[in-house]
Amino acid sequence: VRVFYRVSFPGPLHGLAIGTPVELRGIPIGRVSALRLEYDPASDEIRVPATLEIAPHRIAMEGEAAIPRDDQKAATEATNRLFERLIAKGMRARLAPDNLLIGSRVVDLEFIENAEPAQLGQAEPYPELPTAPSTGLDDIARSASTFLDQLASLPLAELIGGMRDMVKHADAVVGSPELKRSVKQLDRTLADAGQFARDIRTQATPLLAKLNSAADQLGSTLALLGNDPRSSTDLARTMSELKDAARSVRVLADMLERHPEALLRGRPDSAK
Repeated sequence: VRVFYRVSFPGPLHGLAIGTPVELRGIPIGRVSALRLEYDPASDEIRVPATLEIAPHRIAMEGEAAIPRDDQKAATEATNRLFERLIAKGMRARLAPDNLLIGSRVVDLEFIENAEPAQLGQAEPYPELPTAPSTGLDDIARSASTFLDQLASLPLAELIGGMRDMVKHADAVVGSPELKRSVKQLDRTLADAGQFARDIRTQATPLLAKLNSAADQLGSTLALLGNDPRSSTDLARTMSELKDAARSVRVLADMLERHPEALLRGRPDSAK
């Protein structure tokens, strides 16, 4: 026994086809058996009503409410009464995605919370079920379909081939003897630069002591020649130059100790 109903969904019907499953609470109870285009002159609109073929015996009921299996008229009347009660409790037909990747649909007889009052419509040739807007998953389904279209338009073979070539080239460069020799040479050069900087620091210490000592001696001499303006001026200039030289040596030694790579790349900005 099969019982038939009519349903008209709002919005586009992409993915709806003959054979689309009809489910109640996620359990298949029928399928879409027909689709047709209808023009309504009153509203000047084109509608696409679907015919649902329901197998009522898939809904287990006991006692007097049980739906007969061998009496079409009795089965139709019993199923109509059942659907009228369910509609009063918020059952509505709506389209829902069945498979996001291929865009197929399912007719979902779902209970909508706080649904607007509705009833089983008396239409010909079959009663009409009230509907509800499609679920928000439709947007996801459309996005998935758009993504797949964009993916299909990409030259994947060329992109994958290019990536493989790039990986091979990078592997060849990283594994090349030239790069390995360059890295080893750089390590040796940096080590030499560090040692050179330490040597400069070591040699700079006694040099600084001598420069400071010479400056002190000039200071003493300058005090003794206080009455000779020319000598005093010359000695003062010399003492100032010695102090500047000592300061420069100290700065150079400190900078090389902190940045030995400056011997290779020049003075770093932070040390300027």
